[in-house]
Amino acid sequence: YAQVWRVDVGRVPLFLLDTDIPENKDEDRHLTARLYGGDQRTRIRQEIMLGIGGVRALDALGICPSVIHMNEGHSAFAPLEIIRRRMKNDGLSFDDALRATAAMGVFTTHTPVAAGHDRFDAVLVEEHVGPLADDLGLPTDALLGLGRVDPQNGNESFCMTVLAFKLSRRANAVSSLHGVVSRRMWAGLWPWRSEEEIPIGHITNGVHVPTWLAAQMRMLYDRVLPANWFLQSGQPDVWAGFETVTPAELWETHLSLKNRLIVNVVAARPALASDRVRGIFLGQTSTQTWALPQSVMPPSPMIASSRSSLFMAPVGCMLNRRTWLKVEAPTKLLLRVNWGQASRQHPQVMHSERT
Repeated sequence: YAQVWRVDVGRVPLFLLDTDIPENKDEDRHLTARLYGGDQRTRIRQEIMLGIGGVRALDALGICPSVIHMNEGHSAFAPLEIIRRRMKNDGLSFDDALRATAAMGVFTTHTPVAAGHDRFDAVLVEEHVGPLADDLGLPTDALLGLGRVDPQNGNESFCMTVLAFKLSRRANAVSSLHGVVSRRMWAGLWPWRSEEEIPIGHITNGVHVPTWLAAQMRMLYDRVLPANWFLQSGQPDVWAGFETVTPAELWETHLSLKNRLIVNVVAARPALASDRVRGIFLGQTSTQTWALPQSVMPPSPMIASSRSSLFMAPVGCMLNRRTWLKVEAPTKLLLRVNWGQASRQHPQVMHSERT
């Protein structure tokens, strides 16, 4: 089971899945406590909750996305759940539903080393995703083949990144160099293509400078960089002025901003000594040390979208001068996701009067 939280980040609603509820066994209550850590069994259950549970949460909330963006392979079970729904609701065959679903899939890969991609052995996948395979009308080997570079290789583990590539119409890396690395790493998925033709593009991450840069840091930039530098940030010569900035000056500006953040957090949440606090983060400035709770959000949230990151932030914490967080109470929606071959029952969405 999972309850759903909503966080308004500025004008953008963010939905979070939380398994820390009484309806769950103790081992499942901790699934959304942290993103990394635990064994393979914990990991695959997290990814089932994120992918399959995320799709069901959006559906129960009346949200019907036209594009599913998978940020890393953690949420790659999501397209399989959409395929299942298309087969059930629209009467499509598996192949037709797969084509329709892949047309709305976009995948971003981040990890430049093979060891950083989630892989599971066949027994673990069959144990946890067996009921979904039954609903899709797929034999176990066919389901496992979706997560293998070579579907016929029974010794190959099930890779979430491979599954995401196969269920997306477009894929990208996160820099030009990373695109080169990714095309080389995953060339086996397209053995008939040359490395340059592998359909993995790239984007270059960026920010909107006027709203991303703090005022104190902006003053430092303005002092050492030419006028209107932010309109020419793509030109290397513009940044030459930073050679005159000392590390101590940059660090002092950083500490000043950290101090301001801590003051805002303390002002937003005066009851920091709550019994619900599970730990502390020490934010040290040049003059004093503040003790803050590790999370003053609802316990153990996990994002219910195509991202797979934990989002932990104080209620009312000012991210910048224009963006505030607002946390609403959990909706009266309770999701149920079953795993385990024993039941072979399809997970259901259930409604509850929990508040």
